[in-house]
Amino acid sequence: MIKITAEQLREKLKPGSKCKVINVLAPEWFKDCHISGSVNVPEKQVESQVASWDKKTEIVVYCAHNQCGASGRAYLTLTKLGFTNIAAYEGGMKEWGQKGYAKEGECKLDYLK
Repeated sequence: MIKITAEQLREKLKPGSKCKVINVLAPEWFKDCHISGSVNVPEKQVESQVASWDKKTEIVVYCAHNQCGASGRAYLTLTKLGFTNIAAYEGGMKEWGQKGYAKEGECKLDYLK
């Protein structure tokens, strides 16, 4: 699995980037707090929601924090679907917020503390 850091992900979010950053948590978690510019594709819906995407699309998956396995599982699903340009940001929303990077939502869930 290819892993990236918060700093590397931040670079991929610059204007003009075609990288798709996917939060694989449940919609209510995404609504509470997510990386600015990311989209929500819950882990259990990854296969159905990205099936029509170009397999060369640059994708970064992330979830709650480094103890959350959802991003790793989503990464494996994408690999099985034939995607070739994927990475996982395992620090997740918790680390992203701790670094003070751009986020959206109230960010009040306990896992963020």
